[in-house]
Amino acid sequence: MKASTHTEVYRRFEGELRTRPLRFLTIAWSGIRHGFRRKLPAALLYGPVFISCIIACFRVHFGFSLKSGELGGPADQFSSAMITSVLGDVVDNIFIYIQSTAFFALITVAWYGAGLIAEDRRMGANLLYFSRPITRLDYLLGKFLSAFAFGALALVLPCMLVCSIASFSSPNWSFLTGEWDKILKILLFSGLWVATVTVVVLAVSSMVGRKTMALVGVVGFVVVSGGVSRAFAGLFDEQRFTLFSLFQNFERLGEWILDRRDLSDPVTIESTLWALGALWAVCLVILTNRVRKMEVVA
Repeated sequence: MKASTHTEVYRRFEGELRTRPLRFLTIAWSGIRHGFRRKLPAALLYGPVFISCIIACFRVHFGFSLKSGELGGPADQFSSAMITSVLGDVVDNIFIYIQSTAFFALITVAWYGAGLIAEDRRMGANLLYFSRPITRLDYLLGKFLSAFAFGALALVLPCMLVCSIASFSSPNWSFLTGEWDKILKILLFSGLWVATVTVVVLAVSSMVGRKTMALVGVVGFVVVSGGVSRAFAGLFDEQRFTLFSLFQNFERLGEWILDRRDLSDPVTIESTLWALGALWAVCLVILTNRVRKMEVVA
């Protein structure tokens, strides 16, 4: 039997392919949609963040109400002053909130970002990605924005909400007009934390083949490095060992950005910036090499 081809089915394509200059946004949106398909992890991860954000908003609003005298008369000035001293400054409250929520942001980025590259390697999705006109930069930016979005919902967006409540609660919008630079610094610091955690998570994800292994690697790296650095700092009485701790470095960075730097700290801010820069450099080198190998295989 002689084979025949039905030419009326296979027609020549006469149109033009539409190019998308922002291809990484499609990859990022795909990762976000896939992450939010399961509602239970989202509720468990963002539930504590929502509760802590409500508490922070209440503290900020309550502090401004006491200062403006809305909650009591002259007889209550002494008690109001005591409560105000306990609550502290508004920026201090927000900074404490960021420190307490930073770990939840880390867990959120680790949960949603640990499988972004590892699962692609395990399932062979890189064969599909790089068979299309997608560059390594498009792939990395898409994965980065996807993981960053999950972390921003856990830290950057709540910080914006707390700052908004502080602006609304302050008399004559004094917090917005007088402390607008602090608002920008708070958002910058929270964004830097989420971005750094995202780069670490993606670097670990690119080195393993399963999401669970990436989760263990991320949590192990952050927790173990922090514990070992503090143990060495106490054992050898040398605070420079804390430069290996991600949380300690960002605590110093936050104090420096918000003008609350403890001058008695023997570790300088320059050393902290060098440590964080080295961490970024190592993670970017790992990501570049691993993704390049994925592209070659494809």
